[in-house]
Amino acid sequence: MNLAEHTLKVAVLRVREDQAKAEHAAARAQAEKAYATARLAGISQLKPRLPDGTEAGTLSIHTGETVVFFDEAELLRVTEESTPEHVEDYVERGALADKRVLDLLREHLPEFVGRRVTAERRAELAEALVSTRGILLNLKDGEKVKVATVDTHEPTGKFAYTPGKPGTAAILAALAAGTVTEHGEIAPEVTA
Repeated sequence: MNLAEHTLKVAVLRVREDQAKAEHAAARAQAEKAYATARLAGISQLKPRLPDGTEAGTLSIHTGETVVFFDEAELLRVTEESTPEHVEDYVERGALADKRVLDLLREHLPEFVGRRVTAERRAELAEALVSTRGILLNLKDGEKVKVATVDTHEPTGKFAYTPGKPGTAAILAALAAGTVTEHGEIAPEVTA
């Protein structure tokens, strides 16, 4: 192959790649709508099947995102009473623009100093509070306190597809045999 042939081949393949990526993105967006509904119905995995019945990998449908919304006042109160070592002083937003230092703020300007649960403890609690639906045990008095609201979003339809070596080989063979098209559809002569 000469330089001109290499150049043309690279250019053509790049355009085909761009088209394939755009087509894949569009197909994915369309499929995610259907997969969100399927996930709500309890379907978490699908197996793509070729016209001859061969499974071509596994498609896993992701669950909806789980988000924890803290009730800051209750979280701070329970943490201060239960595990005060997980509460820290912090400087209110904008206070560091003042020319004085943190020690002086704490001593002379307490209105600029607040208390909060450490980021590490919040991360631990966010994970644990999912299973308790936002309830935290106050270790001081045994009270169960709702310190967060846990919200699980509807599935979006996002998914992951893994063909694996057998799936890839089966798809390539089906493409070569003409039983599926390059667009992922069953060839018309196969359905007839």
